[in-house]
Amino acid sequence: SIKGAIGHTLGAAGLIETILALHVQQEKIIPASVGLTEPDTLAQGWINLEKKELKKSPVILNNCGFGGVNAALVLNNADC
Repeated sequence: SIKGAIGHTLGAAGLIETILALHVQQEKIIPASVGLTEPDTLAQGWINLEKKELKKSPVILNNCGFGGVNAALVLNNADC
């Protein structure tokens, strides 16, 4: 999640997340979760305290908005 790093950007959230996901695919590095120091033990493997190498593609983005406005986007990069 990038919300801890950039805050809630309302209508721009999906666009910002898409740009970041494209950057992640290009650089092959998943950023750490900002501000998280003690994750729940059940969250292991789902969140990162440190940056991590992206080993697989596709990247799936989910956006859930007010009033049931929901979207999912799959970005596939054959190089991953």
